[in-house]
Amino acid sequence: MARERTRAGSIGTRLALLAFSAVFAVAFGVFGYTYGLRPLASTLRLAWEVHHRWQPVQAEVLSAELRREARRSGSGTGPAFEVQARYRYAVDGKPHEGTRVGLDPAGHGESMDFDGWQRRWLAQLQGARASGHTVTAWVNPANPSQSLIDPAIRWRLQLFRLPFALVFTGVGLVAAWVFVFVLLRWRKMAREEADAASLSDGPLPPPGNPARRSLGILWLIALFWCGFSVPMAALLWPDPHIPWLAKGVVGLCALVGIGLLWYSGHVTYLAWRYAGTGLALQPARPLAGHPVEVALVVPARAAPRMQGHSLQLRLAQYRVDEASSGSPERRVESFAEPVAMQPASGGRLRLVARFLVPPDAPTSGARRSGERVEWRLDLLRAPQGEPEWTCDVPVQAAAQPLSGEPPDRFDRRAAWKGTPVPVSARPAGPGAEQDDEAPMFLPPAVTLQETQHAWHFVFRPGGWTWAAGIVLVNLALGAVALDGLGVSLAAGWRTPAAAGAGWALAVALLHAASRRWTLTVQDAGLVVQRRSWLWSHARAVPGEATQALVRALQRVTGSGPSEEAYFALYAPVPEGGRVRLTPGIAGTEAATAVGQAIAQAWRVRQGHFTPGSQRPALTGHSRPTWGALAALAVLAWCLWGG
Repeated sequence: MARERTRAGSIGTRLALLAFSAVFAVAFGVFGYTYGLRPLASTLRLAWEVHHRWQPVQAEVLSAELRREARRSGSGTGPAFEVQARYRYAVDGKPHEGTRVGLDPAGHGESMDFDGWQRRWLAQLQGARASGHTVTAWVNPANPSQSLIDPAIRWRLQLFRLPFALVFTGVGLVAAWVFVFVLLRWRKMAREEADAASLSDGPLPPPGNPARRSLGILWLIALFWCGFSVPMAALLWPDPHIPWLAKGVVGLCALVGIGLLWYSGHVTYLAWRYAGTGLALQPARPLAGHPVEVALVVPARAAPRMQGHSLQLRLAQYRVDEASSGSPERRVESFAEPVAMQPASGGRLRLVARFLVPPDAPTSGARRSGERVEWRLDLLRAPQGEPEWTCDVPVQAAAQPLSGEPPDRFDRRAAWKGTPVPVSARPAGPGAEQDDEAPMFLPPAVTLQETQHAWHFVFRPGGWTWAAGIVLVNLALGAVALDGLGVSLAAGWRTPAAAGAGWALAVALLHAASRRWTLTVQDAGLVVQRRSWLWSHARAVPGEATQALVRALQRVTGSGPSEEAYFALYAPVPEGGRVRLTPGIAGTEAATAVGQAIAQAWRVRQGHFTPGSQRPALTGHSRPTWGALAALAVLAWCLWGG
């Protein structure tokens, strides 16, 4: 039954991923092609034709003016500065009139004047008309009605288009690839399960290299990051009107992109250096509970770098959660052994090590506790360094006993459901109060503030809060930079769709950036409050519930030695169910310590209560704050008053 539920959940996740990738493929692909790739290619193609095929003629300027209006353009929404001209020229004695000034077609960024192109040509055309001089126009000899005046490429405008052309179109293509990959992967799931169940039959499958599978994703991330940051840095830094703070942020992003490119190149170099590495296992199918001898034969181009280093081979078990977005993985156990280096023919090097496979090792490709099992062999030049080479190892589980499959030592489902926090419930009184006021341990993410009437546990904002704040700052700096380039975003807010989307994004980011979490322990009980600039939510919890706290896993970040688990504390309530008291706290010991501190705080407050007095009633609430009214006022101004 559990296997069927896991399979149903996986199917639902894949259907959602198919729908999500299809929407992204269409939306980003169409937008990137329409507003980035097509106008960029059209401008470059026309520039080549003008310089190689078109002919110069003298033209008389009939009129020239600079038209300024708020309208939508292909590269943004804002004031349009467009030089409009009429000029007359003759080809083979026949008169013609033209209106096109530059290479860029109408509606694809020709109205953007952050490089001063519009005003510069306005001055030249008006000066030529006033003095009676002619200007040089370029005419298509195959079609004399086609003409323009300026054949030069506006490189700053092309830099502005480049992120739209590369990144948006690239995201659409990657989303389309994900759509096809999920469909193909779905077809292979049944075959993989059958192969995992009957691994002892048939020929040995060739070892896979997980590093090569992630190499393409790494290059995509680096290229997408550089596709935005590097063109924007090249566009903004030469402009003296852009604030230095905005230049610094964009320049820092460009440096990060260059670092990503360097790292991608380094990983690609390692993949090339170890290409052709051979793997031999004895026995060919490692069996749980038995030793296995591993022999690597590295090529001659990689052998010289290994001389003089204490190399290690590591056999590691990974768990891959295919039901989650991105299929996150974690290394649950590993065994590292030093290698014996032996020379081989052709300048190659043979690396040998022996391992003892754990008795309860599951089969490679099997599913345990809702996750797929992978066994990998890693080559390490440093004990705590990153693997320079890795490949899959086809480990086979031992024969199952009659009692069934052995328990999984790495099953996280119990942690997700919750584990009781060990809290010693002692009666309140003078002796207990003295013990409870002993120093307590709290992690740096939690601050305790003790007042006359309550203890306040204040939790430091998490990573999502800081990330939302950083995004807000970057959006504000980007708006300032675009305003300095002559691209105003305010005019676009007058359209309901743009106003609604911008308002929703700003509200969500401000809500995430201003979230605060506080737990107050009073004589009457506990109040857990989550507050932001938009909303305030408080929940009252009886004080006795602190003696039965539960620690539950919330999320996991990283993998292997860098893995970090975050736990939240829950308290039972009389009406049934549990109330979450804290955000995610890093580490089991830290979460347990916070739970014990909360229980200790309640015992202290309960001991301070004077018999015969009346405790105040605890009440909860869920209501908007002043920020909600401000958000509605801003939305109304964007839609009607802006």
